[in-house]
Amino acid sequence: RFVDVDATPVLGGGVLYTASFSGGVYALDPASGDVKWHYEVEGASSVAVDGDRVYFGAARLGVHCLDLNGQVVWQQALSAQGALSPMVLVRGHLLLSSAAGGTYVVDARSGTLEQFFRPGKGVSAPPVSDGAHVYVLTNAGYFYAFDLRA
Repeated sequence: RFVDVDATPVLGGGVLYTASFSGGVYALDPASGDVKWHYEVEGASSVAVDGDRVYFGAARLGVHCLDLNGQVVWQQALSAQGALSPMVLVRGHLLLSSAAGGTYVVDARSGTLEQFFRPGKGVSAPPVSDGAHVYVLTNAGYFYAFDLRA
């Protein structure tokens, strides 16, 4: 039984990953529904999968990276959090926004916080990227475009 699931499930490498705010992150066998592993954390939100890594945000604890066995690779706290947007993976970076803060750029391999943009009233919508630029719509209604440099 999965309670309070707000995240869209993601399929990666034949495994279904999902998050539950009150229950954490789950890796499921899509054919049987069996739980392969469970990572317990409060406030888990959107899940992203890239190769051998599973990424998710948690409202109070920031961004997490797990390996495909559910073991922690790294965790990055975020300064001003609140509800976190779904993550976007672009050119080795995780992009996500915080309703209470702004938009974050995190190195996907190391977990290093590379950039933070705080527009003043937070950002609830997920950032969008065309691979060369990052677009952000703030809670105050301002639209920003930034160059994405490797």
